[in-house]
Amino acid sequence: MPKRRSRSAVLTIPNVMSVVRMALIPLYLWLYCRRAAYGAAAAVLALSGVTDMLDGRIARQFGQETDVGRVLDPIADKLTQAALIVSLAGRYRRIPALLALFAAKETLVAAAGAVVLARTGKVHSARWYGKLSTFVLEASMGVLILFPRVAAGTADALIAVCAAALAGAGACYFVYDLRLLRAAVRSGDAPEPPP
Repeated sequence: MPKRRSRSAVLTIPNVMSVVRMALIPLYLWLYCRRAAYGAAAAVLALSGVTDMLDGRIARQFGQETDVGRVLDPIADKLTQAALIVSLAGRYRRIPALLALFAAKETLVAAAGAVVLARTGKVHSARWYGKLSTFVLEASMGVLILFPRVAAGTADALIAVCAAALAGAGACYFVYDLRLLRAAVRSGDAPEPPP
């Protein structure tokens, strides 16, 4: 049975991996925007995705789930996604609309999360639908990065899939946060509801 770290621990392998993902963002932007090295930029994105997949598994398997990690992981996700969308905005006509949706969704989810934190005093982990949305967006953006001459119709379809994933995740998080708040009001505490 792995030893469980304190919820307030900072220096854990998953947290370091989240910081590495954030550090990869400037490298990706330099490769894609300045060097037009699309293959290398896609490779950096793939590395970021692998670390994102591994950090949660490591945290659970080795008892390294912490409140810091619950904050760092989604921040790394959102910064990566924002960098991808912004970097593609000048190349694909539907990206600005996706950027607006992304900004609206993240603003609303962050506001709802702040209310939940203030009411319950608990930092909750990312849910599966948030991780699915991250995967869909990063995989779709990866295709657009790796194949810059993809047909406009294909690009529009990929962007539409990303928009659906973002909207769906945002709706699911709203329902989840509402359930947490209702549980807190009923009991004075907020036990985590089932996913």
